Amino acid sequence: MEHVKDVDAIAHTASPFHMKAVEPEEMITPAVEGTLSVLKAAAAHGPAVKRIIVLSSTAAVFNAAPFGATLDESSWNEAMVAEVKEKGRDASQVSKYCASKTLAERAAWEWWNERKGALGWDLVALNPPWVYGPFL
Repeated sequence: MEHVKDVDAIAHTASPFHMKAVEPEEMITPAVEGTLSVLKAAAAHGPAVKRIIVLSSTAAVFNAAPFGATLDESSWNEAMVAEVKEKGRDASQVSKYCASKTLAERAAWEWWNERKGALGWDLVALNPPWVYGPFL
């Protein structure tokens, strides 16, 4: 965990993004566990860390309110999470992705809120509507 030892901030930007998942867990598990592993590493090995930024997505919140409504910390894309729970592998690829972003960000906030008094850093989630640039 030397990677977080002497850093002030961490930007967590990794998450599965493809439209080929058969089982929803192919998207959800790495998104949630990857996000939590960054937080846990900072808590255990990053005494200099002051902030962690989780690059989430509007996919985590966009179905939570009518178009044009203000979204806040209580806004989650529950519709896509529900579709994935109900349909499993038959859920749409978009729903699998949106559920992974929703569940990963929510897991980050739940983990951080349970420990924030003992941590020396804050948590920020950014929800961009699209990430521009070439695919790797």
